[in-house]
Parts: sequence; structure tokens; C-alpha cells
Amino acid sequence: MEGTGISATGLNLRGDSRAGGRKVHEVAVDPSVIPLGSLITIWPNSLNYRGPFLAADTGGDIIGYHIDVYNWTGSERAATYSRSNVSVQPYHPPR
Repeated sequence: MEGTGISATGLNLRGDSRAGGRKVHEVAVDPSVIPLGSLITIWPNSLNYRGPFLAADTGGDIIGYHIDVYNWTGSERAATYSRSNVSVQPYHPPR
């Protein structure tokens, strides 16, 4: 997912998206499957990122078990990444 504007939860997708002063890795989800505002882990993913993703947006093509990762890196590889078998779990911070 690449985009500009404001997400369904009010995050600015132009440039540096931050929440609480920290960089946010955002995903678009179907809120009937993953509630907006949820923190989840997705592995593998297009950014090779192992931390939390914020379910921050929706979209017309995001139906059921489809997730779009917001590509703020500009990476062509990340922009064209597609994978069917990934693990999506609630995020639990390390203790």
C-alpha cells in the first residue's frame, strides 16, 4: 500500500507518520477481521520488520484476510511484494 492523505484512524500518510512521537508502521485491514487500532505482528512482510504494525486504515480492496502494509520506505521491492502465507498475531511487547 502506498498513499497520501489521512488514514481511517486519522494518521497522516504524507511523509513521516508518527503516533505518540514514535514512527508507526501501518497496515490497512478489514475491521471485521482485525479491529482498527490493533497492534499486530506480520511475518514475513515487505519491510523485513519484526515489530508491531498498527491497524490504521481500511480500503475498498481490503476484504477478509487481506492486509496491505504501508510502504513509506519508497522501496520498489516493498511496493511489489505479495505473499499468501504469513503469520499475523496480536503484538505482545517484549518483557
